[in-house]
Amino acid sequence: GAINLVADAGRRGTRASASYEVGSCGTYRTTLAGQHYHAPSGLFARVNAFCDLARNDYPIDVEVADERGRLVPATVTRFHDAYRAHGVGGEIGIVDRSWAKRLSLRVYTTEAEKELQNNLTMTVKYGDVSYDEASRGATLRYRSPSFGPSDHPLWVEAAAGYAYRSTDFVD
Repeated sequence: GAINLVADAGRRGTRASASYEVGSCGTYRTTLAGQHYHAPSGLFARVNAFCDLARNDYPIDVEVADERGRLVPATVTRFHDAYRAHGVGGEIGIVDRSWAKRLSLRVYTTEAEKELQNNLTMTVKYGDVSYDEASRGATLRYRSPSFGPSDHPLWVEAAAGYAYRSTDFVD
């Protein structure tokens, strides 16, 4: 289930939201978001953040070898399979000006950690394997006001971006 809280100041163009979700297998997600738009100046700002956690320590039905080496049904509890991630992003910009329909800069950063217990089919045990991942980036966008004939208006759109991603695998 999820719990959502929303605040809206309406006339000032300010909004905020938060949610907390609980799922099966020890899974949790928290999100936060907010934005503000100032109509007289055309300035706006947005921010969002999240945090995820999954323990993945639930019981599973498998076959294991008994003392004589025969496969027999068993229920075991998964371990070393947790997942954690968090990130934050923000955007600032301006809209509806004589020189720009929209100009904005968006930046973000995320990080994740994942423990690996075994392969996808659970036939090969890995031991104490894990990997970390990080992403960071930015995007600059511009859209001109329309020009030309009103029945076939033209405009210019441009975007430039940068992204960086790193991973670290530990066995």
